[in-house]
Amino acid sequence: MVAAIDLYLRDPAAGPYRFASGHSIDIAALVNATPAFGAVDRSGPQEKAFRTVLAAAVMSAHPTAS
Repeated sequence: MVAAIDLYLRDPAAGPYRFASGHSIDIAALVNATPAFGAVDRSGPQEKAFRTVLAAAVMSAHPTAS
């Protein structure tokens, strides 16, 4: 998950992160579908808080068939 979040923060347009298992996660889609993320500062001193909230959202997301 950390690598997926790191990729998103480096490049939000990078697309889904692919795990070695073959699974993938599209963090940008999660962020775009969650209006609360629009109000959160993603850089500077707030980055750690953003990462924590993002990790919680990722872990609570429900998988969908692709």
